[in-house]
Amino acid sequence: MIIENYDTYGLDDCLITPVAAKSIKSIEQFVGNIIRKSKDDKWCYVDFTPLSPPNNLEVWNHARSYLINQRLQCWVRIDYTGYRNRYKSCFPNVNIDKMVIDHILNRRFAKVFGFNYVRLVHLDKSVNSSSGAGMEYDVINYKNPDGLSKFKESSEEVYYADPSDLIKILNMKVGAFPLDNVRDNSYLFYGKR
Repeated sequence: MIIENYDTYGLDDCLITPVAAKSIKSIEQFVGNIIRKSKDDKWCYVDFTPLSPPNNLEVWNHARSYLINQRLQCWVRIDYTGYRNRYKSCFPNVNIDKMVIDHILNRRFAKVFGFNYVRLVHLDKSVNSSSGAGMEYDVINYKNPDGLSKFKESSEEVYYADPSDLIKILNMKVGAFPLDNVRDNSYLFYGKR
């Protein structure tokens, strides 16, 4: 995995995990080896290798922390609609009966920034509902004074998880703006200050 000049939000190497990518080539270069993919490149299973093993941060005591740097990952195009079946095929031993399958990074947000692939994770419905509404509204409706969207396509090939993405992976409610739950749980990723 390459991080060079990418925004990693001041996180330790063990927490740097990609959640969106521009292309299959970007996934291969920045995420890991593709184990299996569809012929039409709509989905792929990736063998991810983290930059470093877990350290002594509190996050690694959380029951779902293994998902942050999960070795086998399921990635799909942002327009792919078979999330649930694809995820179940990738992780046949994970009970998702009462869970929703969602992209860690909001699809609309990913699209605006030019990311065509997103990583999937299983979540409680309430967590999923609390995580995207504010961002979706902002992406669709926020305009600069000149009437143009404030968002522009990223020059980066991948998008690395920020603390709100990590909170979502842990199956904790992110909340809408302000992101109080992210602030209140930032010690998980940065330590107590």
